[in-house]
Amino acid sequence: AAMVVDRSLREIKPGVYSTTIKLPASGRYDVAFLNDSPRVSHCFNLVAESNPLLKEAKPVALSIEHQVKEKELKVSQDFTFRFKLIDTATGNPKSDLKDVQVLTFLSPGVWQRRDIAKPVGDGIYELKINVPEAGVYMLFVESPSMRVRYTDLPYLMLHAEE
Repeated sequence: AAMVVDRSLREIKPGVYSTTIKLPASGRYDVAFLNDSPRVSHCFNLVAESNPLLKEAKPVALSIEHQVKEKELKVSQDFTFRFKLIDTATGNPKSDLKDVQVLTFLSPGVWQRRDIAKPVGDGIYELKINVPEAGVYMLFVESPSMRVRYTDLPYLMLHAEE
């Protein structure tokens, strides 16, 4: 993947230029530098370390394993969405949740629906989905009792066809 960032440089003293960027996470980055006048292009590596002064992110209480083999579904036909929830503190399946909610929406968000998934055992939950039109659907999972929001777990993308 590539991320393009335009951060115009400013001369802070003769011959020394600077800019500020915010990186999404610590790690190694490949940086491509391009300047129009004078024409300069150069690639280099950048290592970003964690800021020890920042509060460490609290771990998410659940992890998800999508149990879907086919990522295509038919419009107006039931599709069974299955997934497994795992307690990240113990590594064991989390089977006893009654508030596991699934948000299904048609990209770019013109149609959406929220449903409660049913536990079927061994940490696996399921939900029948029936979508109204062709397109790309995104499915997000949350559990308020576990303090897990839709944005905390990886979503699943499905393609619906007529």
